[in-house]
Amino acid sequence: MNDYFTQVTLDQFEPDASEHRCRVAKPTTGIPIPVLLAVRAVREQGSADWIDLADRTAAVSPKSWRPMVRLLAAIERRASRQPARHLLKRIRKAESGLLIDGQVVVTLVAAESAILTVKAAPEAGS
Repeated sequence: MNDYFTQVTLDQFEPDASEHRCRVAKPTTGIPIPVLLAVRAVREQGSADWIDLADRTAAVSPKSWRPMVRLLAAIERRASRQPARHLLKRIRKAESGLLIDGQVVVTLVAAESAILTVKAAPEAGS
């Protein structure tokens, strides 16, 4: 993250230097939009647990979201035709809930429209 903001500062002092070095990508949480919408839905329901859920969702590393991002992208690509067998298997698994980074459980409610629910993961001792 510091590389991104340091680069912006250096560009102000040496504008032509940026042509000769690689650009650093802007930092991101990597949280898929459908997951953010699911957290927002929990907040709008008036649940008191939404703050903990939002904290847990933000605590997940961007790399840990990749399987969910790939699944959502595959669902979007295959929306107009019959999904492949391996995709159907991944969808069934997501419909029963995916534990993401030990923080949240994401459940696919409607595969055709990529509607998700998110809840806090159960504590390890319970």
